[in-house]
Amino acid sequence: MQIKYLIWSFVILLIGGILSVFLMPFFKRLVSKKWRLYDAWPPIIIVATSVLAASRQIASTGSYMIIDICAFALIYAIYLVIVPRSIKWQRFALVVWRCALLITVFWYVFVLIWVVVI
Repeated sequence: MQIKYLIWSFVILLIGGILSVFLMPFFKRLVSKKWRLYDAWPPIIIVATSVLAASRQIASTGSYMIIDICAFALIYAIYLVIVPRSIKWQRFALVVWRCALLITVFWYVFVLIWVVVI
């Protein structure tokens, strides 16, 4: 394992965390009052996971995460159509975005364990 990839992955996460702190007031004003600090992390975690996966030449990690997020969005949209509720687009986007955070965190932990153990 090349340690520089692991270090760069943590540096990207650190920079992303700092940026999310500074951008939080902007997003709260522009996007929604329900915006939380961790809502800015999914794209940052995707990049950090891709950098970490590059240490073992694991290809297309970012693509797999985006496919997972799109699959969840489709399943959730079908659920909202079947259950007799009107779709509130802002709520839909928030739920999908927060689940994207969970998906990317699980992928990051999976790749981190894979890289460290193997």
